[in-house]
Amino acid sequence: MTANMEKVANLMESKNYEQAFTLVNTIIQQEPTSINAYLQKSVIARRLNRFQESLDSSEKAVILAHKIGRSLELGQAQLNRAIGLYHLGQFGNANFAIQLSKKVNKDSLPTLEIWEMKLTPKLESATDEEARVTISEIPSIKGFPIDHNPNTAPDNVSSISPDVAPTTDVRFDYYQNAQLMNVSLFIKNVPKDTAKITFSPTSVSLLYIDSSGTEHGYLYEPLYDTIVPEESSYRIFGTKVELYLKKSHAHVTWNSLLANGSGPEIAQSKRENVNEPKPTSTFSNDSSKTTSRIVKDWDKINLSDDEDDQQGGDPTKLFQQIYKDADDDTKRAMMKSYIESNGTALSTNWSSVGKKRVEIDPPSEMQAKKW
Repeated sequence: MTANMEKVANLMESKNYEQAFTLVNTIIQQEPTSINAYLQKSVIARRLNRFQESLDSSEKAVILAHKIGRSLELGQAQLNRAIGLYHLGQFGNANFAIQLSKKVNKDSLPTLEIWEMKLTPKLESATDEEARVTISEIPSIKGFPIDHNPNTAPDNVSSISPDVAPTTDVRFDYYQNAQLMNVSLFIKNVPKDTAKITFSPTSVSLLYIDSSGTEHGYLYEPLYDTIVPEESSYRIFGTKVELYLKKSHAHVTWNSLLANGSGPEIAQSKRENVNEPKPTSTFSNDSSKTTSRIVKDWDKINLSDDEDDQQGGDPTKLFQQIYKDADDDTKRAMMKSYIESNGTALSTNWSSVGKKRVEIDPPSEMQAKKW
């Protein structure tokens, strides 16, 4: 990727679309046969609601990619073309372009199926004019492309910026029992009608299109251990997405959601003696820093399933169920985070909360006070 294309990507990431649009036009003037530049321009124009310009740029990318036999770029260009046609109300043409994209390069385009799903109800209710197919597989634009030097190196495939690049950059939490990993992805307002969640033995992916037409993707791979895809499920709420991952290996304790290079340890379903001495907790107990705090060794707390919460306050039924089915580390994390934060935080991740004190974190509209 050239330095200027990196600048375009950075401007897009920071949502400075006007500046990105100006820069990508400059790049096209300098490199009039850059497939990547036309692909980027089609995405930027769409973000600016300039749908005809988005379509024009994607069709030029189709022509260039077809001319030099670049299937990856051709598949992306046909998908960008389909999205532009969709926004222009040409649903029959959009469906035609999507099928062309699927034919060329289905496997590497994570949002293709989402757009196909989004297009289906439009086709069902489309007028004859909207449903008509009037485009050809490869567009024809007079005077394009300008002949270029055949010795010029083609765009780097990895430099293409798709509409959505799967990421794991979202806050999440999880708890587990012998059979199941329950993962909460804290993503707000995921539309149920465009969300696509896919389970494989070693990964989970979430793809969706928001109300503005922007694509989002999250990929968690490889998982700490394998799961059973057909027995895994999910639920979408207003503030989060819940994943219920069925473990392939029962009683395997996951130390994290993703693999960290070491295999999982087989955990006993119940310890013979939960009061057995263990190493002192790693969170700070420096008396010079915590003279007003009582530091507990959370690893020595009895965590039998029948024990009630000794810190006061009746837990909700959900809290009780989570706590009852959780392993020992999850129970310690729940107790420690809830008590040290004065009830303002609840975590199930012992590897995180076990190393430090959990600070009080009241809701944004409230303020913590010392008494």
